[in-house]
Amino acid sequence: MKFMRVLIFFIFFFSVISYCKSQNYQYNIDWQKPAPSSELNEGKMLYFSDAIYDDKTGKLPLFSKRFIISEGNDASVFLSDMKYVDLSPEEVKCIPDITKIKETVDPTVFITDERKNFFAKVYFVPIKKTKTGALQKLISFTLNVLEKKALNSQLKRTYPSNSVLEDGTWVKIRLNANGIYKITYEELQDMGFTNPSNIALYGNAEGMLPFSNSIKCYTDLQENPIWFEKGSDGVFNGGDYILFYGKGPHEIYYDEAHQEFRHTYHLYSNYSHYFLTDKGRNKTFQTVSSLSGSNTNVSEFNDFKFHEKDEENLIKSGRNWVGESFDITTTQNFNFTLNNLKKTEPVKIRTYTLARYSDTSYFQLKANNQLLAEIENQPVSMSNQHATFAWEQPTTADFISNTDNITVTLTYDKPGAESEGWLDYIEVNAIRQLKMHGSQMIFRNTESVGAGNITTFSISNANNTVQVWDITDPTNAFKIATSLNQSVLSFTVATDSLREFIAFSTNGYLSVEEVGSVENQNLHGQPNPDMVIVSHVDFLTYANQLADHHRNYDNLDVLVVTNEEVYNEFSSGNPDVSAIRNMMKMFYDKSATPQDIPKYLLLFGDGSYDNKSDDPSNSNYILTYQSENSTKPTSSYVTDDYFAILGDSETITYGDLDIGVGRFPVKTTTEAQGVVNKILAYSENADSYGPWRNWLCFIGDDEDGNTHVIDADALARRLDTTYENFNIDKIYLDAYVQTSGSGGQRYPDVNLAIENRIKKGALIINYTGHGGELGLAHEAIVGVSDINSWDNFETLPLFMTATCEFSKFDDYERTSAGELVFLNSNGGGIGLFTTTRVVYASQNATLNRNFYNYIFSKDTLENYYRLGDVMRLTKNASGSNTNTRNFTLLCDPALELTFPKYKIITTEINNQPVSTIPDTLKALSKVTISGYVADPEGNKLNDFDGIAYVTVFDKPDSIVTLSNDGTIPFSFTEQNSILYKGKATVTDGDFSVQFIVPKDISYRIGFGKLSYYADNTNNNKNYLDAAGYFKNVI
Repeated sequence: MKFMRVLIFFIFFFSVISYCKSQNYQYNIDWQKPAPSSELNEGKMLYFSDAIYDDKTGKLPLFSKRFIISEGNDASVFLSDMKYVDLSPEEVKCIPDITKIKETVDPTVFITDERKNFFAKVYFVPIKKTKTGALQKLISFTLNVLEKKALNSQLKRTYPSNSVLEDGTWVKIRLNANGIYKITYEELQDMGFTNPSNIALYGNAEGMLPFSNSIKCYTDLQENPIWFEKGSDGVFNGGDYILFYGKGPHEIYYDEAHQEFRHTYHLYSNYSHYFLTDKGRNKTFQTVSSLSGSNTNVSEFNDFKFHEKDEENLIKSGRNWVGESFDITTTQNFNFTLNNLKKTEPVKIRTYTLARYSDTSYFQLKANNQLLAEIENQPVSMSNQHATFAWEQPTTADFISNTDNITVTLTYDKPGAESEGWLDYIEVNAIRQLKMHGSQMIFRNTESVGAGNITTFSISNANNTVQVWDITDPTNAFKIATSLNQSVLSFTVATDSLREFIAFSTNGYLSVEEVGSVENQNLHGQPNPDMVIVSHVDFLTYANQLADHHRNYDNLDVLVVTNEEVYNEFSSGNPDVSAIRNMMKMFYDKSATPQDIPKYLLLFGDGSYDNKSDDPSNSNYILTYQSENSTKPTSSYVTDDYFAILGDSETITYGDLDIGVGRFPVKTTTEAQGVVNKILAYSENADSYGPWRNWLCFIGDDEDGNTHVIDADALARRLDTTYENFNIDKIYLDAYVQTSGSGGQRYPDVNLAIENRIKKGALIINYTGHGGELGLAHEAIVGVSDINSWDNFETLPLFMTATCEFSKFDDYERTSAGELVFLNSNGGGIGLFTTTRVVYASQNATLNRNFYNYIFSKDTLENYYRLGDVMRLTKNASGSNTNTRNFTLLCDPALELTFPKYKIITTEINNQPVSTIPDTLKALSKVTISGYVADPEGNKLNDFDGIAYVTVFDKPDSIVTLSNDGTIPFSFTEQNSILYKGKATVTDGDFSVQFIVPKDISYRIGFGKLSYYADNTNNNKNYLDAAGYFKNVI
């Protein structure tokens, strides 16, 4: 035992020496009672203060902290001084699968960066299983963080100073298949090129861009070589043509692990795009000689075919779509032709199917009537709307075919009327003889690959019109010299790595489709802005109007671009969600300091879960990032966070936001004009000033053990003691009388209270509880008709809605209630920090608390955070889980919340200086209150002339909720009984007001509150406002 302690000491000692530094932190975990999962009806969840959750651990809480480290460093952690206690029986019931609990608590570390500040993020589930099987929770420990130099540094991307599109004449073309394309001299002239001999071709031929930041891709358009067929005169003129290798939108790649070819279906485009220009060429088409001395001979090749159609999104969420439905038609055939198939080699079939039924169901997979597999599909819940919608099942099978024509047959057994199956895709891997068939043939051979291999490829059934191009790098295709012996065409190349070729004859070339001319642009050459607005072209006028506002009013450097411009430079003209992210990453990477990084991104246009359809009813103006999970509502999401995670090694799963992102979900120019008008009026108009800016409203739903009321009141009490300028309006459903009617349970007085608060105004309206696309709460306290009737244009609140799906903006068949709040041109809200999918109550509470850590705070330069900053900081503090990703900012991210930034200080009550001894306000007595308006440091503003609004509140009232739904009554206090409300003139910063205390005051012992608001909008164009309070009155 002593030896082991010594050994451990030396291991630890030398480990620490190899690290740059180590730090120790002591923590206590504040475990709470298990929390309900809200309307998901999935029981309760283990919970402790500031717990987060992710998709991997499900309902198990995670302890999470982050620690700043140096750039280029890595970190590891271990726990010591751990103290555990047993879980209670109630807590044990909250664990969905006890077998997944380990005997040790193992921290996981991820390195992230936020605006070039680097962090080690530590996560772990603080629960373990003892050797006897008992479950214990960690209550205190020491976290040891060890920092060292990273072994592998991330290669930085490099960017050209300017885009190739900055000058010259440009025409965009598109194509939908891999192959050799022909464009004639006359076609080039018709496109507008006056000198076709100078033509050059650009395009990136890389399919859909990678989602991961660590996978490198082209940072601007790449030039592709062109073959000029000039005819007998050697001059490119009439009757001549060019050839090039073009790559379609879908990617085929080799899966080393499974030793087969796979495909990636482009989610955003059915075409790939290229660009023609007459500004001259830098690349010439090369012909490479065949090598000699081969050690490998090849006369066969790997062929790959796939079938996939994206026709339906099963839950209107996620990026994976399905094709054919097996419902009315339960047997379907899919035909593949593999000419000159090698009959002695197995054909590999891979399918991906889905099925939905409450019991086990089966697909039957056949090929040429041979039974290959019985595909078993596990049951799913048909009644729980939040359960997995369909069972997904990949299947692989081999068979020997005696024919070139392969018919894959899928049959679904459809055991019940409600059952249904779907096909996602079919992939076919086969070996074919290297025998020329058709006018174009793409081939490759995996067996030829090996260190030092020199391989001779022999193509039979060829003639002297056939030539071979190497298309391994499709942006640098070149011709390979070949030799023809009778009908066998041969060439020899090095095959240290996998090479891909195309053999083609002089007939059967493919044709391009002209898209149109492209104006010169140069996003690469733009200096780093403070804000980027990506707008659909339909809304460009209003995007520029908003940009001018921020330039003139906020002194921000704003860059306005269209989504098409972004696609042109960052995804070769193809619609691609990652193009927008890559543009923002370019600005991020080019920033020398954190201050140079853009702060805000506004997506000016609605989005859709259908990112590809060009149906006029679809609202995919600005593309959306959809999660990979597309079958489970609690794990599927849409998020604009994707555009803000810009670090080299970060992912959507474990990444911090580097910029604040907002979206305007507008579908028409009328909506676009309406929201811009609201933003401008909110920031600039004198009519938008007023004492309503002193009010915060917290609405708490009933049910769930009053969880939502408890969460709402915890926030309200915190703000009431931390930011005492604000007055709190508490609308807790269980404190009101519930009624019953044909439509179910209702709270008519709650509806009235909310309507009155909307009319009076509030800086923030915070809702916690149940909700959906059509409104808030099961009792319909806010619905679509209510929202459309709001006309509070001069008192626009910011909404914080910790509820489910209130703002599901990407369902193009419905405009959600949350969207309507923002789109209401006569009122509604100035914006929403809101949810787009199903969320969990406990995780909402964590995020909601973090929101108030920043909404009234300043940055290191003493500037108040704008809404994009608040969103970024809130999310980074709340974990990068699905629940956090489900929150979206429907607002201008560069907007600053308009709460008063100056102070109002009470100097005298009844002509006596205020002191630490409370002043007493007696019934029917005359009271005089005096004070002044001051700057944030308390210095009197001698040039402030305006109006002061004074409100005197009686003592707080104690209220007990009514337990309408059988929950435990909840007690809270509210201070909203007004003794006096009036105005006073502010002259040279000073004001004074007199009033008579009413007779019907509360005679309980307690403190009242003086609440102040003042503005100078009556006589000054440089509008200022101020707020203050005084509570030392009885």
